Amino acid sequence: MADFDFNEWANLHAVDPEAFDARKDAVLAQLVERTAPENRLGMEQALFRIRMNQERAKSPLQSAMQANKLMWESFGVLRQQLEQLTEATAESTAHQAPVLKRGSNRLRLINPDSPELADSTTTMAGAAVSSVVETQQPAVPSAKVLAFRASNKPVH
Repeated sequence: MADFDFNEWANLHAVDPEAFDARKDAVLAQLVERTAPENRLGMEQALFRIRMNQERAKSPLQSAMQANKLMWESFGVLRQQLEQLTEATAESTAHQAPVLKRGSNRLRLINPDSPELADSTTTMAGAAVSSVVETQQPAVPSAKVLAFRASNKPVH
């Protein structure tokens, strides 16, 4: 779908909605064909659920809301799987968990026992940036939001 042209699709839908649906179904069928065999069944099931929701919906808005709900349900499952993987990884490497540290306009993984962690202030482009490194607790994922200030002015 690298050659997707929104205006072309919108015009087709406005002129001939049945041709739009046929073309959409053909593109989705090609997508399913290109999907790896181990993922194909899941892709077909997701498309089936979306199509059934579209048929049951009383309006296009209700159909879109149901598709959104399906997306967030899928996201929730992926998040749970990621948390399980994170917990399993943390248990196997409890004392060697990587820590993210900001520097040089990029994130890099460093060892928590590294001597670099002793200095909590890094200078970037003349502005002092505080790097906060928290001790990671394997069972509870957490994040901390820090205000960034350059030259004592808040950055949006």
